[in-house]
Amino acid sequence: MLTRAVESYLAVRRAAGFALSSQGSYLKSFAAFSAAKKQHYVSTDIAIEWAGLAPSVPQCARRLGIVIRLARYLHRERAPRGATSRLRPGSAVTADPIHSD
Repeated sequence: MLTRAVESYLAVRRAAGFALSSQGSYLKSFAAFSAAKKQHYVSTDIAIEWAGLAPSVPQCARRLGIVIRLARYLHRERAPRGATSRLRPGSAVTADPIHSD
């Protein structure tokens, strides 16, 4: 499910004119890492664990930023129109707005 959400996110961003070459590969890597951990949604713990695999602190921060943007997009996609809320540490965002695990 997360892989489909990543593909959707990348398609929307690319349609808006963003190239996302390195971000796309990072997000696909994150989706594969999450799937290997049996997680089908974006979670704080998995995002931090995956970002921690980066070889440097700046790259770790970059990875987290990329996942945060994905999580915000997914959160907005599944929120009712006009609704606003904040993501909190430890919260999860399901990848599929209709079917969640």
